[in-house]
Amino acid sequence: MNTIIMIFALPIGLYLLSREKENRRNYEAVFSNFFVQTKDDMTLTKEQKTDRLKAMLYQNGYEITQDQEGKIVGEKKIFSIAWMVVGIGLIYIGLFIYILYFLYFQKPHIVTFDLNEL
Repeated sequence: MNTIIMIFALPIGLYLLSREKENRRNYEAVFSNFFVQTKDDMTLTKEQKTDRLKAMLYQNGYEITQDQEGKIVGEKKIFSIAWMVVGIGLIYIGLFIYILYFLYFQKPHIVTFDLNEL
């Protein structure tokens, strides 16, 4: 049974990797579009716009690591289901390697909002 799971997990994981790459571009576009909409909203003050951008980061699970005058930076580690499935397809040892990589070595996804453009 384990052999059957591993045989199907690797190609499924590779397919999910290609889909995940496309989804990541769409995910980043959501933040870009939100920033443009917030920037173009003339009914809000600069402080309200800043609060909206911070709220967007918090709602999506980001930790704000830099909140200086002119810049907001949010960071979040994103777990990859595709790499997990590939790890299962590689005799389960790949799964443990990916989990260790995620916990200790993976760099977080970073979203930066330049407040000088507001």
